[in-house]
Amino acid sequence: MATEISDDANLSAFQWWEARRLRYNIGLVVAGLLAFIAYLIVLRVFSEHIPVAEITLFTILFQGMGYIFFMIVANIFYFLGAFSERLPRLRDLESHRRMTYALGFWFSVALPFVIPILLMYFAVFHPEAWRQDVP
Repeated sequence: MATEISDDANLSAFQWWEARRLRYNIGLVVAGLLAFIAYLIVLRVFSEHIPVAEITLFTILFQGMGYIFFMIVANIFYFLGAFSERLPRLRDLESHRRMTYALGFWFSVALPFVIPILLMYFAVFHPEAWRQDVP
């Protein structure tokens, strides 16, 4: 463990962040799949409140392509981790790297769950939002 810490400190910013990119992307894929399952559960449980919602092959493919696009955007933002190491007054590089990675990872993994959470919120507290007879 001590050699890993000293080895991590010797890596360039780009090398350190690239060594963790695969783990980050696996997290994004798993989060996307779980968030889609949560979305399906919300639609199933609250189907009487969301009559306009439908799941078809087209909507699944459309949402999947949209998620891939946002994974690309997330990977572009991933470079901010390496860029953040250029901040002045950075005293503990190892601690900064681990904390920045953890914050970015968990934010990115949590973000896909915003859609099913918002959908459930509106289904429970504002079901009139989907009524088509409301002007």
